[in-house]
Amino acid sequence: MKRYGLAAGALLLIGASTVSGASAQTPGAMADLKTPSGEVVGQATFTQQADGVRLMAEVKGLPAGEHGIHVHGVGKCDAPDFMTAGGHYNPTTKQHGLENPLGAHAGDMPNLTVGGDGSGEFEFVLKGVTLGTGAGTLFGPEGTALVIHAGPDDEKTDPAGNSGARVACGVIMKDTAATQSAPVPQISPAAQPSPAAKPAAPVQAPAPIASPAALPRTGVAGVPFDASLPAALAGASALLGGLVLWRRRR
Repeated sequence: MKRYGLAAGALLLIGASTVSGASAQTPGAMADLKTPSGEVVGQATFTQQADGVRLMAEVKGLPAGEHGIHVHGVGKCDAPDFMTAGGHYNPTTKQHGLENPLGAHAGDMPNLTVGGDGSGEFEFVLKGVTLGTGAGTLFGPEGTALVIHAGPDDEKTDPAGNSGARVACGVIMKDTAATQSAPVPQISPAAQPSPAAKPAAPVQAPAPIASPAALPRTGVAGVPFDASLPAALAGASALLGGLVLWRRRR
């Protein structure tokens, strides 16, 4: 039994860890990347981690090559040039570039590589930012946006790394579907059978005691008589025999 209990406990622990891990990876924000003409060319998700916010993006329909990609400090993506997104997100007022000794902006990231088919994938952990509240939040009064540039970022030139025009932009928004959990179904008490509603167990009647009249009977020539009658006759014969011997001795 102890072995089975330990095995069951291990299974429960694995299940809890799996659920916990799945919850930890649930995206907390997202951005749809669009061109100035409104064509959707990618989607990005943002997930809170202990060391920052993990950004994962997939794009398609972009020119092949290296592209600068940054978080910008205003949550607006107005065509035709997306300049309404402002400059790079920089709450700590540093200079631009991951290779800049005076940088980098909180929104600075390595370049996005797009293949010959126009598609690409990107993943990076943004340090010093949060999906919560307070310093470094991506949901301040002006919001934030994710911007892809026409050319590569040199990672050192302030203020934007010479990455060229803005070719795609997406406002970073809270993923409300990720934060809402499905309600746990509740069973109505009325639907549950109460102990009083259970049928009572039938009362077992005591076994009947056989009466002398119920004892087996036998008979001679079809006339019934008690099975104890032969014993009585034998006793009477013995008594008569005793009386006869007593009279002779007298």
